[in-house]
Order: sequence, then C-alpha cells, then structure tokens
Amino acid sequence: MKLMMQSNEKSFELEIKLTDDRILQEQLQNKCSDNKELHAKVTLLEQQLTSLSDDKLSSSTHEISEKASYVKELTSVNVVEFKNLVDKYEGIFTIKLGVHRALVVIHWEIAKECLTINDKAFATRPKLASSKILGYNCAMIAFALYGPYWHQVCKFATIDLLSNHRLELFKLVREFEVKTSLQQLYQLWNKKKSSNCSKVIVEMKRWFRDVTLNVILRIVVGKRIPNPYEGDCTSPIFLGPKPNK
Repeated sequence: MKLMMQSNEKSFELEIKLTDDRILQEQLQNKCSDNKELHAKVTLLEQQLTSLSDDKLSSSTHEISEKASYVKELTSVNVVEFKNLVDKYEGIFTIKLGVHRALVVIHWEIAKECLTINDKAFATRPKLASSKILGYNCAMIAFALYGPYWHQVCKFATIDLLSNHRLELFKLVREFEVKTSLQQLYQLWNKKKSSNCSKVIVEMKRWFRDVTLNVILRIVVGKRIPNPYEGDCTSPIFLGPKPNK
C-alpha cells in the first residue's frame, strides 16, 4: 500500500515537472518568435536606411556634379571672353564690375609704367558720392584724394597726432580715462546690484565707445564728458542680472 502511494506521488510530481517544462518550452518558443520578429524589423529598418542614404548620396552627388559642370562651363566662358578682349585691345582695357569700372592690365611693361611713371594717377581714390557726402567733400583723411591736401593731412596725422612723442605725451590721459571709467562703472554697479545676485551683464560696446570719445575730447579740446551714468540706475550699459549657471 505504501509503495502504491509513493509511486502515485512520484508520478504526480513527474507530471507537474513535465507541465512546467512544457510551459517553459512554450515561453521559450514565444520569446524566440518575438526575437525573430524584432530581428526582421531591424533588418527592414537597416535596409530602408541604407536605401535612403544611397538615394540622398546619389542625389547630392548628382547636384554637386551639375554645379561643378556649370561652374566649369561658366569659368571657361569667362576665360574665353577675357582672352578675346585681350586679343582685341592688346593687353589693356577697362571693364565694368557692378557700378565700378576697373582697369585690366595684362603686359608687365604696362603694369610697370602704371606703378612708376604714372603712379600719381593710380595713387588717388575713385570719386564716390558717399565720400563727398559722408566725408565732408573728401576732407576726412580716409576719403581724401591724392594731392597737396592729402600730403598735408597725412603729415599732420603722422607728426602731430600719431608720433611716438605725442603718444607718450598723452599716455597719462589714456590711463586716467580708463581708470575713471572703471570707477564710474563700479559705482553704477554698486547702485544697481541686488541682494540676490551681485553679477550683472554689461554692454561693453557702449563703455568702450565712451572711453574712446573721452580720450579724443581730452586730446583735442582738453575736456571730457561728465559721468553719463550719474543718477541713472536704469542705464542701458547694464543689460540685467547675469543668470546663474
């Protein structure tokens, strides 16, 4: 009787194990099928990406080749046109580039003559409406035409303004203006800073402009502009508190 009961218990345990094995096997098969589906999807995506990249590469290559052929054709056309002009006008001619007319010199003998014998004619600047209107009828040194006035202005700028002696003479003026501007900047920051944040963003472009203007005024007329930020806590030189990173 005991042997029968033991055998029944063992057979029952065996059936349970077999059932568990079947369940595990089914789960494993399901996982394998899922993995196959994922692998198929990944393979399909790789194929699609490869085809897309190939299409884009081919299209970009085609576009680049078209542009290169166009540039090559355009360059060859320009070269032919310039060659025809050189053959027609024997090495020197003028051509209009936009609104300006340029002189094209081919032979080195003519170029040497332009830079030695006729150098004064080529040393001046072209007469432009902007130079006349913005440069006070070409009176500024940057717009002045070549001639006695240009020589006098250059001599004045070189000897009286930018010589080593004058730069050393006005060294204290530059140092004073930079130091004073820094003190004014500190005073304005001290008024504007908040209890939460002591860092602020400063518009240095305006600060440099004010320092440069004061240096020029001190050198030319011996005076300077008073503190432009005094009593102005909302001055645009301060753009606001600096954000914390």
